[in-house]
Amino acid sequence: AISLLLKGGVDVECIAEVAIKQGYHHAETNHPNFQASYEIQAICDAMTLSEGFSSRAKTGILLQGIKTASGSSGDRMKIVALPENDIDVTKLGKMLHRYSSDASELALERLLITASEQNKITDAEKILLDIVTEPYYVNIRQALICVSASMHYGSIIDMDKYKPALYAWSLGNGRSEPARDVKDAIAWLTANAVAISNKKFINNDQSCDLEAVQLIVGGNDLLDNFNQFLFLLESGTSFESLLDAFSIISARRFSRLAVNNGGMWNTASQGIRYTSSLRKLTDKYQGVYKFKALFHLVFYFFESRWIKFAGPWKAESDLDIDWDQFAEAFNNSNVKEATQYALAGVEGDTQWLNPFLAPLLEEDHSSVQLNTLTACLSEMQGKGEWQHYISGMVTYAIDEKLGQNVKAAAKFGRSYL
Repeated sequence: AISLLLKGGVDVECIAEVAIKQGYHHAETNHPNFQASYEIQAICDAMTLSEGFSSRAKTGILLQGIKTASGSSGDRMKIVALPENDIDVTKLGKMLHRYSSDASELALERLLITASEQNKITDAEKILLDIVTEPYYVNIRQALICVSASMHYGSIIDMDKYKPALYAWSLGNGRSEPARDVKDAIAWLTANAVAISNKKFINNDQSCDLEAVQLIVGGNDLLDNFNQFLFLLESGTSFESLLDAFSIISARRFSRLAVNNGGMWNTASQGIRYTSSLRKLTDKYQGVYKFKALFHLVFYFFESRWIKFAGPWKAESDLDIDWDQFAEAFNNSNVKEATQYALAGVEGDTQWLNPFLAPLLEEDHSSVQLNTLTACLSEMQGKGEWQHYISGMVTYAIDEKLGQNVKAAAKFGRSYL
């Protein structure tokens, strides 16, 4: 079906819209939670990754995202707006905060439908950014990632009719009793809420010392980590500098993982995905919520401290640019050689993106893996240690490349061309 649509000249955005509609109706009756946003995000990530490829190649790439949202769909009760002709934004904010704290998914959806119908969805989105960085979301970082995806891709594809539900499903997920470390984090963040949300931090313009930041977030005393990080902000360190530092620190840990690591990829990649999502949000909306989000990242590093921290990139590739050899090494699951060819190509070839992506996107990817790939490609831009993103992604893709069917399905689809 994808092949025939492409052959008929249908834009990939239109194909993505059809898939999103099906994915949404599948989710609303099967899993109205984070998974819905991740699946729709995967469709959009695949759409983005397919840019610059031929129609034949696009078939398999689009299928990467579309397959994640496949499945049965059915009916559910119709959710309607509140019976208020003009809901006050202040009241809307109070109610959204209340029902997100209570994890009341249905109430959140009705509130957001009301805001959408009254052309107040922008006001609601700004409120959601303050909510998703509240202390009780400190260990539920998927919420910010999912909200960011709907906001970002919603400006590319018409998703207005789905946003209220997607936001509600992300914010209204049931929460279990927090563990001791989570309780400690919530207590500290609540007690220091005013200090963290200082508007003066917006004018901070000092660059940070990357190694010093890594030393702070690598500490084993959570409350001390929080206090030291707050001191960095109070000393004038800029948000952009700290976000870049967190991105690189995440990439360093991501690139240390080897194949057969026991399933640590999702946790290790979350730092990159979170920083990328937060960056997209701040491109759209400014506000003190972004400083609150940085403390959620501090907790992320503490919570996942069993993944080793690493130093600056030192290894050098001594291979010449050869994308055919990269593809062969990747397909043969030769991690070391594939990584070296990839690094040589990225560094020396100005047209490196599609030759790098081509073999990766012939294999099956989960929604999280697709999001990790797009986040790595985005976050590595302008970074002095870009090699970590490439190295980690090559290893991740090779580790996940067995037991797959996208390649076979894409081959079948191309038979129609």
